[in-house]
Amino acid sequence: MIEQTNKLFIPVLKSVKGWLVLFAIVSMLLDEQVVSAARVGEGLREPSMGLIVFTVILSLTWSILSNALLVLVSAGEAERHLSPGSVPSTGILLQTQLKPLTIESLRAFCWILIFLLALVIPGIIKYIRYTFVPYVVLFDKRYQQGEVDALERSSELSRGVGLKLFAVIALFFAISIVLQGVAQSWEWTLFSNPVMTIIAQIAMQLISLYFALLLYSIYRQRVQVTN
Repeated sequence: MIEQTNKLFIPVLKSVKGWLVLFAIVSMLLDEQVVSAARVGEGLREPSMGLIVFTVILSLTWSILSNALLVLVSAGEAERHLSPGSVPSTGILLQTQLKPLTIESLRAFCWILIFLLALVIPGIIKYIRYTFVPYVVLFDKRYQQGEVDALERSSELSRGVGLKLFAVIALFFAISIVLQGVAQSWEWTLFSNPVMTIIAQIAMQLISLYFALLLYSIYRQRVQVTN
């Protein structure tokens, strides 16, 4: 699993580096928007609720969309590398799979959020069970033919590897929190310290790519076992 991820990382990185640059630029601009909104809020006795809501929605929307795009470009390239001719080009995947990928990701997010607000632990369990949703949308023929539900299929594939998925996800979030904590403690922003901000964002994109490929490797292994 890790060995396969390591073998895939460099070839996939070479193919998707342009996308990672795009993700990094949008993320930096969005972070700057969040910082600006926070500063505006600090200058007001009663921060604008509309501004807060807009910032939160913008951040969540980009988080869901960027994750969907990252999985699409990285896992698609990995699948082409391992099984040439098995999936179409990134451009065709964007045309045919981005819409269902976004819809299913939103469905998964809504259920996770509901369970998180009700009780934290069930929300975490739902997050783990829905980890494979983007990969099901991209690669599962039965889903594409309308025979199975993406969320149910992801839950089925996650059985037996829940602890492994939890460890991978927890590690990713831990690294992300550390990077964001360092950036915030040093007050790195795109305009105050562009060099360090860019370095931190590039590091975050590389880490995200590696973990997307790691989850793809686990998904591929589970499909082989269950089929």
